[in-house]
Amino acid sequence: LLAGNLVTSEKYVDEVALFSYDQPFILKNKPLPSNLNLIKVTMEDYPLFRDTGRNFGIQLASQLVKYHDFQKLDLINTHYAVPHAISGYLAKQMTNVPLVNTLHGSDIHSLGQHDNFKPILKLALSQSVNTTVSKFLGELAYKTFDLRKVPTTIYNFIDTDHFSPKKDVEKRKHIVAAGNFRPIKQFPFLIKIFSELHKDYPEWRLKMIGDGPDRPFCFKLAKDLDILDKVIFVPPTEQIPYEFSSAEILAAPSIMESFGLTIAEGMACGLPIWASRVGGIPEVCTDGRSGLLFDPNNTEQARETLAKMMQDSNLRQKMAANAREEVVRKFRMEPIVKQYIEIYECAIAQG
Repeated sequence: LLAGNLVTSEKYVDEVALFSYDQPFILKNKPLPSNLNLIKVTMEDYPLFRDTGRNFGIQLASQLVKYHDFQKLDLINTHYAVPHAISGYLAKQMTNVPLVNTLHGSDIHSLGQHDNFKPILKLALSQSVNTTVSKFLGELAYKTFDLRKVPTTIYNFIDTDHFSPKKDVEKRKHIVAAGNFRPIKQFPFLIKIFSELHKDYPEWRLKMIGDGPDRPFCFKLAKDLDILDKVIFVPPTEQIPYEFSSAEILAAPSIMESFGLTIAEGMACGLPIWASRVGGIPEVCTDGRSGLLFDPNNTEQARETLAKMMQDSNLRQKMAANAREEVVRKFRMEPIVKQYIEIYECAIAQG
């Protein structure tokens, strides 16, 4: 999405080359701008790779160098440090092209903490310009990798035209949760909380959108708690703005979020937020204004805050309006793309 917006105006950049192992989901079945080149990283097959992995990071670095020899890159911007920051660092050593790394979350607070990655990541990040998607993540990266300075925070941006309240959608008393069904999202915790509240609020339903390793367990849990008729499981869909617009509350009980992109998208659609007070979430959702945040280790607080939102329609309406206003004010695309351009220009000037 960033690449697409960088090339939509000549005042930004002349051309963007987007390197990926596959065509990004958001670009599938859509015409590409004429000055956006999608370069699929060729993955060589070799018998040894069946045991050691296909070394995507090395092949990406090689293709960056090869492309530069042909086309001359002015700057490399990697997203997600593992393995892309390392690929960018290797390419920089061979080409002297300035490198900006955008750090997103688990590449720092999870994988980045692992001894298998930390030493080489520290080297790569110390030799380049870094940005993070939240102040929380910036401070964590600074401390984890002993960087010379705290990375610049450039928040994720939201397409507030695409993610917006849809007036032709009927509102229902649904709590919606969307994302990858992984342990870090704590979706089973949400199902348990909902099961404890549904008797007092029988008209409410829980809608869970997405897929992942925890989905079968969540289905079984809803069945075991005898609320399977109250929980709606929806596979991944491109109709997220409509799904959000038809709900009343967005739930995000994650153990950790560096930003909370789904939260910001829900807010843009006019949803009040019920979420954990962790990571970068308080930078996205203002507690008491655009949603209610809770301590993920405090089950009683989680239950009470969700019940408060379910029972008070006036509170939900007020928070919904605040949520939309907050996203439009803080996370619109145009100002954030300009922040990236400023970082790029500084990196190029530094060499």
